[in-house]
Amino acid sequence: MLTAVGHPEWWEVPDRRERLRTCLKGIAGLFPEQHSAYWVRKLDEADCPGGPVHTYDTLFSDPEIVANENFTLYEHPEAGTVRTTNPGMRFSETPARMRRIPPKLGEQTEEILRETGVSRERIAELRQAKVING
Repeated sequence: MLTAVGHPEWWEVPDRRERLRTCLKGIAGLFPEQHSAYWVRKLDEADCPGGPVHTYDTLFSDPEIVANENFTLYEHPEAGTVRTTNPGMRFSETPARMRRIPPKLGEQTEEILRETGVSRERIAELRQAKVING
């Protein structure tokens, strides 16, 4: 990588900690001098793994992100169109996809408490004491 960015001498620093500091400071100072595409091309040419650090403006149009279907758009009844991440794993026979929208705050409180064994009476007490809502 250091050869690819034009500074193999940074690796010559004898002390391991100082070498790391030199490399990191050097790269941090060097990378802002060129566009991401320039550095990605340099790293690719050197067979060094790397990729761009995206902004919201560039992330959703990156060909790899689009091809991997990393995001889904869905319609939320209150928020409108919402973008969310897809699960990272991909299974051909059991695809992981969003089946429902996230619950509203407190929407599933009673259901979850009942599943953990809390009685209806106790849930009513908690609701009356404003410990829970919904």
